[in-house]
Amino acid sequence: MKKIIIATFFCVSALSFAAAQNVDESMKPFVNKQGISYLPEAGDFALGVDASPFLNYLGNFFNQAGTNEAPTFGNEFGIYGKYFIEDNQAIRVKLHLEFSKEKHKQTVPNDKELLIDPTNTLATGIDIRNDFNNSVGLSIGYELRRGKGRLQGFYGADFLLGYGSSKKTYEYANPITAANQSPSTTDWITGISSHKNDRPLKEKTPYAFQIGLGAFVGVEYFIAPQISLGGEVNVGFLYGTQGQNEVTSERFNTGAGSVQEYKHRKGKIDPAQVGLYTQPSGSLFMLFHF
Repeated sequence: MKKIIIATFFCVSALSFAAAQNVDESMKPFVNKQGISYLPEAGDFALGVDASPFLNYLGNFFNQAGTNEAPTFGNEFGIYGKYFIEDNQAIRVKLHLEFSKEKHKQTVPNDKELLIDPTNTLATGIDIRNDFNNSVGLSIGYELRRGKGRLQGFYGADFLLGYGSSKKTYEYANPITAANQSPSTTDWITGISSHKNDRPLKEKTPYAFQIGLGAFVGVEYFIAPQISLGGEVNVGFLYGTQGQNEVTSERFNTGAGSVQEYKHRKGKIDPAQVGLYTQPSGSLFMLFHF
């Protein structure tokens, strides 16, 4: 009996030691051969950007695309930031910016030169439309994480704010005059030149504003210590309001004998549109932790 008790004691002790060893091994951080942790820890920061330009570059590189160029970011991009309050919890911020200008040109007949020589096939001018778009989006959220090794899953919620505006301006090769009250002008809807006596000079959307809450879920893979690639899917419940478009146009006023400008609202809609709706979206990113 005494031998049985002693044997049982040693077996229990051995199992307890093995279990303790397993617990200790599981609690060790995931590190490389140099002892550098792959995963973020409490107190770490992370900064990142939209990864799409890098992934497009790598894809073209492996496809041996002859026109492949170094990664570049357009006028619209996202900046990511995180602060880890725990190893598996973080406060996150995402900033979206867009400041863009696009110039569109269209060839039209030069009415003045064609009046002098109707056979002059080189008598042309250029109409121009400039498109301006500005927007700022900010989200602040709370993130929870879980996973094994380099692959980490995450989920959480964001508070969302957004503001934007847009404007179009027009320049014409042929002026409206008393002698030419309906000059050759680009119809910017069809892109075809036609004779018009009423044409836009400026069109603007005063504002667009959004506020709401969002939920997100995603995955992140650490390709090297403290460097990760990831993607996420978002759903936002947003309240939005937008001002009505205002158009400034010009035409020849025969009563006044001169060209005059006037403003009007575009379309027969209310001055503001308000709605509550869901907005699914997704993004890819690269993060650097330190």
